[in-house]
Amino acid sequence: MNNTGIVYGIFCILSRKFYVGSSIHYDKRQARHISELKKNKHHSIKLQRAWNKYGEKYFEFLVLEETKDIDKIFVAEQTWIDKLDSYHGGYNARKDATPSAMEDKNGMYKKRPHNKGVASKNRKPVVSYCIKTGEVEFFDYVAQVSKIHKEIGPQFLGCINIDKARHNSLHGRFWFYRKDFNLNELKKRFDRLNAPHGLTGKERSKATKDKISKSRKGIVFSDSHKKNLSKAKMGEAAKRVIRSDGKVYNSIKSAAKDIGLKSSTSLSHHLRGRSKTCGGFVFEYL
Repeated sequence: MNNTGIVYGIFCILSRKFYVGSSIHYDKRQARHISELKKNKHHSIKLQRAWNKYGEKYFEFLVLEETKDIDKIFVAEQTWIDKLDSYHGGYNARKDATPSAMEDKNGMYKKRPHNKGVASKNRKPVVSYCIKTGEVEFFDYVAQVSKIHKEIGPQFLGCINIDKARHNSLHGRFWFYRKDFNLNELKKRFDRLNAPHGLTGKERSKATKDKISKSRKGIVFSDSHKKNLSKAKMGEAAKRVIRSDGKVYNSIKSAAKDIGLKSSTSLSHHLRGRSKTCGGFVFEYL
């Protein structure tokens, strides 16, 4: 049926109603109708509801007319829509023959003129300035940047407005909208780039210096001090604990170990009053 226009009908045996359509690719259009109906996504709500209600087995595809004059296919379709009353008394979503089912899906179909190659007035031209070489590159619109330079995504927009910029530059370049690109704006970018860091060239105060640890100042700890530090790390320098039977421990960790606990957490909770006993004993700090 190549180069032949087909006017077809989708007929429901139970309701005796039609959906009328036309195509020069009848087999593909038929498969598309069935696929969309099964997915519950058909553009004709009336046909979709009937399909859901009665089931696929009660619908038939019928060839109503064939025509060699493809230009008149919609005239033939309109004739059958009127003849079978497939809009008022059937499943067509529109009473007029349409060139595509997309017209029923999209309310803006054919309402906008096709782009004749004229750039949109809303496009914002972009300029990039290479910090090292001074090379200037112009782009007609934002998306063109990523098309020309695949490694640069839309993140360059984060530094395109210096007053709100999250970054000063990206990929070694300053970024501007073309309307903002001038010597004054370029100077602001370089001033911001070359501005010293907050701590650069500043002398630390005496209070800050005193807070630096003794080890970083190069002071060597005595052996006794090192021993006390190691004991503290092992939990041996903690408060002493006494058990209800009179046994005394030098730390919570040693007490927990003595009564068979894997960690000292439950004993710590007990000492804070969260439990009445721990391991069958009552513990207190000395």
